[in-house]
Amino acid sequence: MNFRFVIIINLFLLIGLTFPAYAKNIPPKLKPEKFIDKSVSSSKTSKLFDNITKNKKKDQVAITPKNDLPKEEELNQKKEIKKDIKEPKQKQTAEKEIVKSKETKEIKKNDEAKEIVPKIKPQDFKSFSPEHKGPLETKTLNNRDFEISKVVFDYVDRKQWKLALSDAQKMQDKTIYNLVNWMYLIDPQSGASFNEYFIFIKNNKDWPRINRIKYLAEHKINFDNNSPSSIIEYFNNNPPLSGFGRLRLAEAFLENNQSEKAKNLVKDGFKDAELSKNDLRYFSKIFKKFLTQQDYVLRADYFAYEAKYQDLRDTIEYLNADYQKLYNARAALFTKRSADNLIAQVPQYLKEDPGLIYDRIKWRRKKSRFDEALTLINLSASDSLERNQYLAKERLSIARDKIQDKEFKTAYEILKDHRLKDGSDYAEIEWHLGWLALSFMNQPDLALGHFLRMNAAVSYPISKARAAFWIGKTYKKLGQTNQANTWFKTGSQYGTTFYGQLSHKEIDEKKFLINNSFKFSEEKYEEFKKNNPLAKSVVVLKELNRTKYTKDILRHLGDVDQNKTAEEISMAGVLAQEIERYDFAIQIAKNASYKNLNFLEISYPRIEVPQQIKDQKILDSSVILALIRQESEFDTSATSRVGAKGLMQIMPATARLLSKVTNIDFSREKLTRDKDYNLALGSYYISDLDDLFGSHYLAFAAYNAGPNRVEKWIKTFGDPRRKQIDAIDFIELIPFHETRNYVQRVSENINVYEYLKDPNNATNKIEKILYR
Repeated sequence: MNFRFVIIINLFLLIGLTFPAYAKNIPPKLKPEKFIDKSVSSSKTSKLFDNITKNKKKDQVAITPKNDLPKEEELNQKKEIKKDIKEPKQKQTAEKEIVKSKETKEIKKNDEAKEIVPKIKPQDFKSFSPEHKGPLETKTLNNRDFEISKVVFDYVDRKQWKLALSDAQKMQDKTIYNLVNWMYLIDPQSGASFNEYFIFIKNNKDWPRINRIKYLAEHKINFDNNSPSSIIEYFNNNPPLSGFGRLRLAEAFLENNQSEKAKNLVKDGFKDAELSKNDLRYFSKIFKKFLTQQDYVLRADYFAYEAKYQDLRDTIEYLNADYQKLYNARAALFTKRSADNLIAQVPQYLKEDPGLIYDRIKWRRKKSRFDEALTLINLSASDSLERNQYLAKERLSIARDKIQDKEFKTAYEILKDHRLKDGSDYAEIEWHLGWLALSFMNQPDLALGHFLRMNAAVSYPISKARAAFWIGKTYKKLGQTNQANTWFKTGSQYGTTFYGQLSHKEIDEKKFLINNSFKFSEEKYEEFKKNNPLAKSVVVLKELNRTKYTKDILRHLGDVDQNKTAEEISMAGVLAQEIERYDFAIQIAKNASYKNLNFLEISYPRIEVPQQIKDQKILDSSVILALIRQESEFDTSATSRVGAKGLMQIMPATARLLSKVTNIDFSREKLTRDKDYNLALGSYYISDLDDLFGSHYLAFAAYNAGPNRVEKWIKTFGDPRRKQIDAIDFIELIPFHETRNYVQRVSENINVYEYLKDPNNATNKIEKILYR
């Protein structure tokens, strides 16, 4: 086994360099120091200690790769309108344009290096390199239009919208003008008027993020320039998407002396409208006759539950003295200030307020005072579905803590009184109840009901496969083989998922098939690029080296939620690949996968992978590709919010350490500009971890959460390699949701990449991944 890199990291820790290896999302209950990998193997340090001491660094390394999938069934609850409504408050991660760099076929060698990179690309290799910065050429526009478009996008880059639009109007081909106009309207800081939004919405029904544009239009309504009748007409065709929009429509009705219509909209919109302090003052004044103290309390309650501090603070001043004390205490609790004095000031009749109790529960849970939090949960449980939805999240968090202490029966008791009836939290809790009953309480009869209820509440393939596998496993435990096989066969239909692959192994079917919806015609594709204005826009943006602007367009072209056909989705994905945005192609395919449609050709890119770096044999290409797909979606320029970079999401400080042990010259810039450089370092690291643990899935967990944590989990729950605990249960016991998800997604990806090597003769290798 090759322990060199792991040893070198541990030695750096010994002499003072902290290294929380690949801790992606830090759970709130753990303090930062608990994320530091301090494990040291004294028997493996002597040869390297002197050299490392000479090169001691003082900087702290924090490795946090990209977070991927949201909770599975939460996605099912998010309609397009809701996504768009929340966008103005969300911080958007800036996309960095990929910069072309020299691609290397062989990693630079030092005297001791023996790196071997394949010199011949495999037949299925699809070249992808950073966007090049050479001379711009077009096959889409005439020369005059193309020259104008260069100037236009220089203005766009600087957000000089009026100049960009003015020049774009000079072009014979209106593709660029329409594109720039859309970009102008999608930017909330552009200064666009309501009338400009109105015209665009009226004439462009099938453009990307149209609900986002409608949302922004609602916030640009100006009664100085628009008559009440024109605003009412607009909303007749475009119902309000936001509380702010409902208030604007109410204002128009009020101006038209339609008070009853206005009143209902005010009551509905005021509770959750995100308003500036001035807007709140304005609407409070004009709707004074409609708004009661209860309306302000409902508004404060909404923003307190949503933990939107500024909106809550602005609302508090409109409350009476007693409610001001209540919501000042709640604000203090979720802003982590000392709240004891403020809670003491809350009038006795409000101290049992469900919202206050909920915030106290959260505060105690975050302080790891779980038993106190649980006591409050039990006191506050009610038949209020909304209240129990908030409490359910706290129940699950506390139950997971009890699971880490191996108090499985206690965890079951905490969860069983959740009082939910549907939704993603309901499904997650019912699965946990079934899992605890089956795996740790030996009560399969009890487990079965929970798994069946979970299955009825979910719709996404990942969750349907998960439910089917555990139902099948429960029937198997009960000795009901036929019913077990029926459910395993149901689960096996979801061949790209972790639990679908596990179900397939249970039905003893040797041939491994994955449904593929990909449908493609070269002739239709060329027509699509030429005649579809959005597809044509993407091609032009590629010619202008502006593919960073194509994401929303491509995702819209292949949006299964917009009733796109399999052929349209396929063409959108191929177009994304053609412009070398493999990440966007994967995103198109992932979105379709939620409807159980697989587009394998666009969802699983294949690139050349090194076979050996120095004296470290690199894992099979299917493993490396599976990990890259989860880490960066093959975006060479990807940078996470904490600074992890490139294909394999490596922190610069980590890359420096890897460069030392591999004798590859370190370069921060190359992490996001040279895919081969990033690939070499990341491949070395994951291969070294695999040697260390002798297990793919344990190596993935270590890559994501840190080797020291994996060792700790093995000590706590047992060693799955020695069959002290089943591998599946071990994965589900991982404390961090993000890491559990990560391990399952990378594992399932491996099987798909193996399948793509020879679809006609593929076998299911999930057991090899888990039990080798």
